[in-house]
Amino acid sequence: MKKRLIGIFGKAALFVMLAFAVTSCKLEYDGPNARIFGFGTLCELDKDNGEYYITLDHEKEKLYLNDYTVQKDFRKDGKRVAVTFSPLDEKIAGYDYNGSVLFLDTVETKPFKTIDQAAADTIGNSGMSVINFYLFEKYLHFYFEVRDKDFLNKHDFNLVQIEGKEEVNSEGYVCLEFRHRNYQEGGSNITKKYVSFDVEELLQKYADKKGIQVKVRSIDGDDLYCKFDFEKEGAE
Repeated sequence: MKKRLIGIFGKAALFVMLAFAVTSCKLEYDGPNARIFGFGTLCELDKDNGEYYITLDHEKEKLYLNDYTVQKDFRKDGKRVAVTFSPLDEKIAGYDYNGSVLFLDTVETKPFKTIDQAAADTIGNSGMSVINFYLFEKYLHFYFEVRDKDFLNKHDFNLVQIEGKEEVNSEGYVCLEFRHRNYQEGGSNITKKYVSFDVEELLQKYADKKGIQVKVRSIDGDDLYCKFDFEKEGAE
């Protein structure tokens, strides 16, 4: 797939963040037995029997879910998911992978919001540590770490455009903020999270712009900026 990733610019941890970011939507391989982790979209084969395959974000490769029945709560065509699987030697026609699923989880998927400053002051601005980010089709996807006090720790995540602030910067990027509310601040346990934001409306409204810039607050309290280029017709 064409990469829409430009980079992250911020006050702290620039080189570490860039090292993670350039992986874009690539799959993660774990050890010689090839346990593979990635994000994708559920595609329906037989909803009643829980039969689906996954179109992975990486190169839109297709994963056949070998002998795996998707649980009822997950059964929705187009649902965003995180999956860990072991590839099997047996090939299935029409699929890039035949996988034995070790873990399948839904990815929280939300629309972006346009809000005023008063609302922005209520949705939190807690820190997070971004591991990976990319723009895939209509989804702006973030994979990151947060701090928890315990397993009951709640979080809320929003992608917002704040009225009255700069809408499009001088470079041609639409200005957004990725906001995190940690309901139990001060924890020391690190937990990985992921969320996809549906930005189809933004892609249509700002099709003539260069891309999207998202402001993110780091765990250390610094402001970082994630930039994403829009794909243009005929672009390399």
